[in-house]
Amino acid sequence: MSDDQAEAEKKAKIKELKEKRKKRLKGFAKTVSGILGVLNKNDDFKRIYRNQELRFALVATDYPPGVLLKIDKGEIDFENLKHDEVKKTKKDGLIQCTLEQFMAITTGKLDPIKGWITRKIKLRGPRKLVRLMPMFKLLKGPKKEKEPTPDS
Repeated sequence: MSDDQAEAEKKAKIKELKEKRKKRLKGFAKTVSGILGVLNKNDDFKRIYRNQELRFALVATDYPPGVLLKIDKGEIDFENLKHDEVKKTKKDGLIQCTLEQFMAITTGKLDPIKGWITRKIKLRGPRKLVRLMPMFKLLKGPKKEKEPTPDS
């Protein structure tokens, strides 16, 4: 291998590493991917979203950067989204809230539509955002029936 070829390979590897670093999730995007990423292994999620292509921007006002959530044929993917890119990005809807409010949404303590009506969170494209409701319900898992107590 000549020195020119070795140098070209080295530059290609460096470029590839830079691209990987650029795509690495940070801040809120990393948090969201940790919470919602488990849905890629959920058969109910794959069944519900198998024929859908959706793109939503999720922005935590207190924890940048935001995240572009992409659902494509039963698979969910995440991308960093800078606050100044939110308006320019092609999306079906937007949820803008604090990290605490987002956590309340994912745990079922805050309904996104009620949060929007009470102006706790900002929504764009609420009709499309309704399609995300089954996703948040899947995060809570199946309803557990109360086990009978020994004295009942």
